[in-house]
Amino acid sequence: ELADFQPDAIAALAEFRSRISVADASDITDRYPEHYGARITCANETVALVDALGDPERPLSKDGIIDKARSLIAWGGLSEKEADRAVDLALNGDDAEAIDKMLSDWLS
Repeated sequence: ELADFQPDAIAALAEFRSRISVADASDITDRYPEHYGARITCANETVALVDALGDPERPLSKDGIIDKARSLIAWGGLSEKEADRAVDLALNGDDAEAIDKMLSDWLS
């Protein structure tokens, strides 16, 4: 969640961060930049991803993109109506001026 990146949320995890170590894994690094994977081991269980969700090789679904857009728009303090407007323009529009106007409205 976006709230997970706020200072309070980050501070709340300080104790847990001290238990984490990060190391380069050449088999993963060697795939970069074509793939942005990672491997995590916790309690003797390992999970590996060759491609992160949202990468071109592992794209979000249409619903996932809409949900992410709505979340970001709400986080930016805009209304659900504005989220509807943005989603409609992105999915159904072909008018660059309408998109430009929407962005200008948001920034004014």
